[in-house]
Amino acid sequence: MFVSLFFLLFFLLFQCLIDQQNCSLHLPNSDEILCSEPLVLNETRISHLNQSEIPVECPPKLVSVNEPNVTIHKKIGDRHQFQCRALGIPTPKIHWILPNGDILNDTSNTVHFQLKTTGSLRMFHLKPRDSGVYQCVAENVFGSVISTMKLSIDNIDLHLFPISVSSTYVTLVSEILVEFCS
Repeated sequence: MFVSLFFLLFFLLFQCLIDQQNCSLHLPNSDEILCSEPLVLNETRISHLNQSEIPVECPPKLVSVNEPNVTIHKKIGDRHQFQCRALGIPTPKIHWILPNGDILNDTSNTVHFQLKTTGSLRMFHLKPRDSGVYQCVAENVFGSVISTMKLSIDNIDLHLFPISVSSTYVTLVSEILVEFCS
């Protein structure tokens, strides 16, 4: 557990530097940190661990994902990014299962979907067919973990009003409410 704690702290510090956010990281005294896994070491102070008791391999553990059981609402044409980061030894590989069942990994990026090196899924030019359940899967040789997120793409309200009609054309006036964000 100490190894995964070290990687978690390193990961958090690295994210602060990458995201260029103002952040601080407080490292508690080792007498204050207790193991939670594996169960045989539960509630053991890290300062009391023998080197031989510290596991050298760890199954994946999700450390940064979007809030579970929440549906994200977006509009047609918007973009969105789902967060998914995992720790483990060896480092877990992350892939996404899209609502249509397709699997997106680091070699299957498209103009519409991109898997970032951090494991995040970026989507551009959203369409109603992008609505559905997205699954982040992190796995290594010791196991896998899945996080599920839901996306809903709201349609645009389009109101058409004919103002003149002839045998060869129709003149329409439209009322569209669309928000564009840069």
